[in-house]
Amino acid sequence: MTGKYWIKLYHEILEDPKMIRLDDRLYRRVIELFVLAGREDNEGILPALDDMAIMLRLNAEELETDLIEIQKIGIIGNIDGRWIVAKFANRQAPMSKAEFMRRKRVTERSDEYQAEHYPPVTEGVTDSNTDKKRIDKKRVEVEEVDPLKILVNSSGLPDFPGSQRQYIEIVHRMAEDHGIEKTTEAMKQAFGQWTKTRGKSGAFYRASNISWIDWAMAILISDDLPEKDISQMSDKEFLSWLEKENANAENNNP
Repeated sequence: MTGKYWIKLYHEILEDPKMIRLDDRLYRRVIELFVLAGREDNEGILPALDDMAIMLRLNAEELETDLIEIQKIGIIGNIDGRWIVAKFANRQAPMSKAEFMRRKRVTERSDEYQAEHYPPVTEGVTDSNTDKKRIDKKRVEVEEVDPLKILVNSSGLPDFPGSQRQYIEIVHRMAEDHGIEKTTEAMKQAFGQWTKTRGKSGAFYRASNISWIDWAMAILISDDLPEKDISQMSDKEFLSWLEKENANAENNNP
């Protein structure tokens, strides 16, 4: 059967307790099963055991032993003799239109923010002594900003995840433009909203995925912080506020 050419592989597997507990062999086997489920394109149902063994270049007994071990932690199940990846269909389903538009708007606002506030500097920065002094002064002020301290104060997280170190510079720039206090408050509100928002699987967004800083940027891009703490808003209230801010931005930038 010709199925999908690709699958969604969520980076949260790096922090998923079920995945972390697997040894290297079973970890690889799980990823292989995800790919096979995508190739089969039948709501997570995997090919027959013998077929899978051939595709993975294993003997059927060895593969079945692995499947039984993986079944124990709930990643796969067996229904009427057919193996199936749990929740695969839901996890691979297309993003809802509302979620797509929300992410699209946040990304666009983030891009606009970066383009407006941090255009690339390629020439003219040393045209005069005045300009050089202004730049040197700005650098001194920037050095006083501690992105890690802002992260700790706003979320309690001990450090920026290794896979998301780009946010150090983003927080640095946010604090430079909007002030440490306002940036910390915006990040605190975004963190609160993020950790009480559920994903498609029904689980809450992970605090250690600091993409919620993009939400903080959206707050700062708005004219001011919302009157109501967004961490106290329902999902519906937050999305409504975010859409309103996006609409305001579009009206102000025809």
